Amino acid sequence: MTEQEDKTFLRRRSRFFQEGLNDDEANDLAFSMTMRDRDHCELRICLECKGNVGRDCMFIKDRFGKPTQQARFILQRCDQFQLRWK
Repeated sequence: MTEQEDKTFLRRRSRFFQEGLNDDEANDLAFSMTMRDRDHCELRICLECKGNVGRDCMFIKDRFGKPTQQARFILQRCDQFQLRWK
C-alpha cells in the first residue's frame, strides 16, 4: 500500500469499528474499499453518502414515504448516491 492508501485504510477501519463492526469485519471492509479505490470501481457503502442519517437513507423512501434502512456496510451501486466527503 502507498502511504496515502495506508492512512485511508486506518481511518476507515477505525470508523467501521466505531460503527459496530468487529475488528476482522472492519479490517476486511477497509481492505475491500482500498481495492475498490485502486480499480476506480463505482461500488459504495452507505456511510460514504450524504443521504446516510443514522441507519436510514434519506434518498430512498419506502412506499409510505419513510426513509429506508440501509445495508450500511455492503459495497453496492446506488443511483441516488451522493458523496459525503471529498
